[in-house]
Amino acid sequence: MSFLLRAAPNTEYRQSVDGQRWMNITTVDKLADLDTDLRAMAARIDEEPALALILASGGIDQELAGAALDNLVPGLPTIGCTTAGVLSSSGDVAAAVQYIVLGGPGFSATVGASSYEPHGCRAAGSRLGSAVAQPTRSDENAAFMMLCDGIEGDAAEVIRGAYSISGANCSIVGGCAGDDLAMSKTSQFADGTILSGGVVGAFLTSDAPIGIGVAHGWTKVGEPMIVTASEGTSVLSLDDRPATEAYLELVDEGQVFSDSAEFARFAQTRPLGIHAQSEQVRFVTGSDLKRQTLEFLVHIPEGQMVWVMKGDTDSVVSATTTAAERAISQLGPNPPLGVIGFDCVARRGVLGNAGIRSEVDALSSALPSTTPIGGFYTYGEIARTGGALGLHHQTMVLLAFA
Repeated sequence: MSFLLRAAPNTEYRQSVDGQRWMNITTVDKLADLDTDLRAMAARIDEEPALALILASGGIDQELAGAALDNLVPGLPTIGCTTAGVLSSSGDVAAAVQYIVLGGPGFSATVGASSYEPHGCRAAGSRLGSAVAQPTRSDENAAFMMLCDGIEGDAAEVIRGAYSISGANCSIVGGCAGDDLAMSKTSQFADGTILSGGVVGAFLTSDAPIGIGVAHGWTKVGEPMIVTASEGTSVLSLDDRPATEAYLELVDEGQVFSDSAEFARFAQTRPLGIHAQSEQVRFVTGSDLKRQTLEFLVHIPEGQMVWVMKGDTDSVVSATTTAAERAISQLGPNPPLGVIGFDCVARRGVLGNAGIRSEVDALSSALPSTTPIGGFYTYGEIARTGGALGLHHQTMVLLAFA
């Protein structure tokens, strides 16, 4: 059993029944209310705060958001990033900054940051892991939370580097920063340091279980294909045919596109699936229609088996329920203290405003009454619960705390 208190209309606070852990989520949807809302939040977080997560969208300055919290709670370990919208119990908030704070003697955290340069993305993940992660036993409750740049670099390589340090006993979870779909620049934040083209992270331990649920809601269409040529984040050919041509033939909807943006809107609900230790989804960001290539956020290597996938509002919402059930099941008999969602911005595009409300309602229904909900819409979701890989697209990842 745990208890929920509301310190202000935009704040949810829950404390475990043994008093060892608490979670506070404050969502500020008007920058003019930042000081008032943070003061209401600070009144609840003066007992051993362990970690703050700052999620800023809508052009809100990350440095300002971090400084505002530090002025009220000096020295609190903090990570954060820019987003493509935040998740809250009241629904999606496009222009907002959200503060998620974990505390109590039952939580502990160390934070750090690492740039992709020098030496690249895998080295950045390794450096971050070396700075913050500790060896864990299989029976310990620990999670390595990472927030990567969502435009620059290869987040899959960052995860591989972090895994080389953290090892198989520690789950890696998080998301790739966004910029409200401007696709120009994202920022990552750790204890006053602001990066672009890097990764920040927190190694978090708890004296109670931590659960991670993953589900995407997409189904296979047609027969699988082989990537026969790729370069960077472009797939040039599938089954030795121009990639876009082969992709559209499988979808078989007779579409003709005037530009890449129109193609990208079409592809938003028709991602590619890959098998990398488990079924994962890759977001098709567009096409070079002249070269007939498919464009992605990450590299898909030659020889990779892929398939087209499709979904709709019902399947996406159903996946949210599945992710919640999977995360909560890992908490055993303990009620959830709260959940943090890492939800793909492409899923948000599929859902639309009405669907977003349905998704939040489905998530709330899958959780015990009035469980605090926070998180953000990402440019890629991170969930490594087995094996060295863990980058997902168009997927819901939920992190639950007991």
